[in-house]
Amino acid sequence: MFQDIKTLDTAMNDTVENDGFWPNLSITDFVKTCRIPPVYNAEQECNMLIMAMSGVNIELNSFKERAIANNQRHSSDIGMAYGTESATTVQYKQAVYQRAKASLLVHFATLSRKDEAENLAKESTETNESLMALSQHAIRNILGMPMATVRLL
Repeated sequence: MFQDIKTLDTAMNDTVENDGFWPNLSITDFVKTCRIPPVYNAEQECNMLIMAMSGVNIELNSFKERAIANNQRHSSDIGMAYGTESATTVQYKQAVYQRAKASLLVHFATLSRKDEAENLAKESTETNESLMALSQHAIRNILGMPMATVRLL
């Protein structure tokens, strides 16, 4: 049976360029950190990473504008440093990576595979919702928002 193997027809840059404030992202780091299955090719991974990055950047645009107004030119300038990255940068990557992984796993159902039941958890609604919740949790942390908020309507 045919199985999609992770090979490229053309060379692809591993780095996804960002806007200068948020860090550039590595496809290799995304695959390693999120344990992405080998059924996806680098182009799929790159596309989902770009889509997730764009969505998270839109959600965090007001945060970025406030930071720049306070002379913080890069996300690495904000928050405590952990090794070579700030807490804000680590949380940003978490938000993007989990959103990209959720999107990839939704597409998993369209790929050929031997055993239907073998990867049921990878494409379940609960898995997608859990990954999106992790992404939103990281965004809320960056914005300084608690896990739950209550508003009077």
